[in-house]
Amino acid sequence: MKTVANLVLRCVYPADHQHTVNPESLLKNVQLYTLDSNDVKCLFALEFFEKTLRENQDVASLCQIIQHLGYENEVFSFIVSYTLLRGMQ
Repeated sequence: MKTVANLVLRCVYPADHQHTVNPESLLKNVQLYTLDSNDVKCLFALEFFEKTLRENQDVASLCQIIQHLGYENEVFSFIVSYTLLRGMQ
């Protein structure tokens, strides 16, 4: 999970994706990874977050992923919030 969190913080999204964080402007002298549309689809899949929560995996890394992917992304933030609340029931 930590590896996925580190990757998310250092990736460049495809041009057709609405993700607003541009790591090139934030990270200098760090190797960035370009994600294809399938990679992005997997990262934003609700099943990924549900499984991670259900299996009680590395919560700190999951928080990093959610924080990064949810930045200025209201739809994603709503979906993850709903998933978290549903999981607490």
